[in-house]
Amino acid sequence: MNGDLVIFICIGICIAILVWILFGKQIFNFIINGVAGFIIIYCINGLLPAYAIGINLLTMGVASLLGIPGIITLYIISMMI
Repeated sequence: MNGDLVIFICIGICIAILVWILFGKQIFNFIINGVAGFIIIYCINGLLPAYAIGINLLTMGVASLLGIPGIITLYIISMMI
């Protein structure tokens, strides 16, 4: 392995640890909100197949950032289109 590569890997690991220390709680909450949003969207898609929205990065991002109000907004937009 090249010496420069080892240095870049060590720097990357240090940056990842620093980001986790500084923003760990926010990252964890973002992931939990994303999983909860996925489950909610999946269940609502089963109950309202006529207004089903796709599960993709955009909808997961909205669900993670905005939570339930974001999911409701996605369904309102889906009903209007």
